[in-house]
Amino acid sequence: MNRVNLDLLIKLFGSYNLNDIGRVKQAYNFASEKHKGQKRQSGEDYIVHPLIVAYILAEMHADSDTVCAGLLHDTLEDTNASKEEIITLFGENVCTLVEGVTKFTKINFQTKEEENLANMRKIITSIINDPRILIIKLADRLHNMRTLDFKTSEKQIEKAKETMNIYVPLASYIGAYHIKTELEDLAFKYLEPEKYHNILEQKYNFEKYESDNIFELEKVIHNFLLDNNVPNDMKVRTKNIYGIYRKMKKGFTMIERIFVIVILGILASVAIPRLAATREDAEISAAVANLRTLLSDASAYYTAKGDFTGVNWNQITNVPLSD
Repeated sequence: MNRVNLDLLIKLFGSYNLNDIGRVKQAYNFASEKHKGQKRQSGEDYIVHPLIVAYILAEMHADSDTVCAGLLHDTLEDTNASKEEIITLFGENVCTLVEGVTKFTKINFQTKEEENLANMRKIITSIINDPRILIIKLADRLHNMRTLDFKTSEKQIEKAKETMNIYVPLASYIGAYHIKTELEDLAFKYLEPEKYHNILEQKYNFEKYESDNIFELEKVIHNFLLDNNVPNDMKVRTKNIYGIYRKMKKGFTMIERIFVIVILGILASVAIPRLAATREDAEISAAVANLRTLLSDASAYYTAKGDFTGVNWNQITNVPLSD
């Protein structure tokens, strides 16, 4: 991600907003000038950080105010930039976003009272009048977590705990699930490094050696749903590392849990809601029963092939269709 440059940001932003490319370039040039001479602990020029924050926001198709604020988010706190300059060049909205991120950064989450999620929401709501402020701060935290290797071990643990306790719930709260899962994995990496790397290796091996079988089974499920007049657009994915860890704590082995995530996750998130929208309860129950039969048939098929070794198919085919 550190290979991101202005051209890549503009290319990404321009893929959904051609009208404001000049404005984003202006924000970059302003931030670059203000941060001139500043370095991150990695040794990189400081401008790399707001640039990548803006890129993360553009990946979410954020509007131009948000992307510009991402580029400028540290200028009020860490440079001689003034509110008046930002308002004059980029408007009141961008200045409000930058000020909001600055206020957020100054919140102290170290006390037990403030670590309470309900309390934390009240604190944050009291200073944030635009949800885009929180999105920018999440992008800021995401890049900081990606570059946490350059911090001391004590600071790594501190930031990882803060991320898991504060930023992960906030990302979930606003529905930023892609950011949530990456933050979880990055925090878990520093809080439980041995467990993290063990699951990472097994997840990698599973995806490498079983991908053909997974896509084959996906095709079977896809056709089954079409045969039952259920339109579907399925995506095969495995759960993030921390998510797998949490499920393993509930009794699944590594390979069993990954398989449930891949297959039953598809059924629960794609098939069942679409059935529920168009069928009576009895029909849904019958469809679920048929899906379980399909999985049972798959178990015999793959067992005979010798694939998915170590999978407890009985457990998988009887697990509730929920995450």
